[in-house]
Amino acid sequence: MENEFSQDKLLARVNRFLKTHTFSVKYPLIDNFYPITIKVELTDFRELIRMGEYMKYLMYTIYIVPSGNEDTDKVMKNIIPGEKVINNPSSINQSTFYLRLCNDVDIVLENFLEYWGQDYPVFCNKLVNLYPEEETMNENYRYKRLR
Repeated sequence: MENEFSQDKLLARVNRFLKTHTFSVKYPLIDNFYPITIKVELTDFRELIRMGEYMKYLMYTIYIVPSGNEDTDKVMKNIIPGEKVINNPSSINQSTFYLRLCNDVDIVLENFLEYWGQDYPVFCNKLVNLYPEEETMNENYRYKRLR
């Protein structure tokens, strides 16, 4: 029971810090490109299988936020699909963009958590696109525009 309390306490403390900070991660598909601005929220702990054994993972959500950099925002508005929320973006049926983004954020987040003295593996269970909908161009819009 005390372990659950300390996990809840950890989530609350780290999320209080994360709420006021953003991270810049490299663009997942092209090297030497503009970084993407994200926010992260820790959601809960789950038992997942790793190397054949159950292990406690720290689950998190990625929020892709407008960066304020005109060039980055212009590219991201045209690349991010129209989906506003993607559950389980690390799954095999998602695009390379999301897989690499989750991988990069995993590394940044695990390094960040080491500062807090935590050694949990992390797993992204949700990705939220915070770009305004009217500015997001999805595949249907592109197709209609080309006609």
